[in-house]
Amino acid sequence: MEIDSHIGCAMSGLTADARTMVDHARVTGQMHNFTYDEKIGVESCTQAVCDLALRFGESVEDDDALMVSHCYDEADDSRDHLEWHC
Repeated sequence: MEIDSHIGCAMSGLTADARTMVDHARVTGQMHNFTYDEKIGVESCTQAVCDLALRFGESVEDDDALMVSHCYDEADDSRDHLEWHC
C-alpha cells in the first residue's frame, strides 16, 4: 500500500488493524508535509506507527492484540531504505 509518494507498506495479519495503522501513517505523512514543507522520512513514519501500536497494546489486556506485521520501503535514487515493524 502507498503511504506517500516515496513510502510504501506491505502488510500481513489482521487487515482491519493494518488499515488503521496505514491510515495513521498517511495522515502523519501529510501533516509532516504541510507543517515542514518536506516529505516525511521513513524512520519518522515508522516511529509514528510504532507509537500507535504501543497505544493499542496499552489499552488492551489481551497479549494477541494487534497481530500485524508491516514492512516499509522508501523509494530514493541515492539509497534503498527498508524498515520492518511487527
